Amino acid sequence: MALDDFHTSLALVQVFKDDEWTTGTHYSANIDTQGYYQALAMMTTGTVGVDGSVDIHFDESEDGGVGDPWTEVPDSHFDVITPANDDSAHLGRMLLNKRKRYLRAHAVLTGHDSFLGVVVILQPYDTTQSTAFDFAV
Repeated sequence: MALDDFHTSLALVQVFKDDEWTTGTHYSANIDTQGYYQALAMMTTGTVGVDGSVDIHFDESEDGGVGDPWTEVPDSHFDVITPANDDSAHLGRMLLNKRKRYLRAHAVLTGHDSFLGVVVILQPYDTTQSTAFDFAV
């Protein structure tokens, strides 16, 4: 893949807009991963209120929750954010050949409203690589 084509092969999905989020449970819109190899999830946090916490993970479903219920993607939790570790950035990776077609972010905020944002970058299969991976987990 030529460097100048790099931006055309990725899909950027705004999962949770950078903003102040209220306490409670929040779900993102469905993310259709068909045709993509991996998803890189990035979370940034601002201030988390006193006694507050932010816990975000990803759910998956084969049909977007219509007939196949959403289930938690194993090991897809970001570190739980509290006032002790807020104002930080976090990164996660999911290989999509091991996942169902649709993903969504699932956030639980407790204590106080908190500032955060989450984006996902989807990378397609790249058949032009000349060097194979030694491993991919």
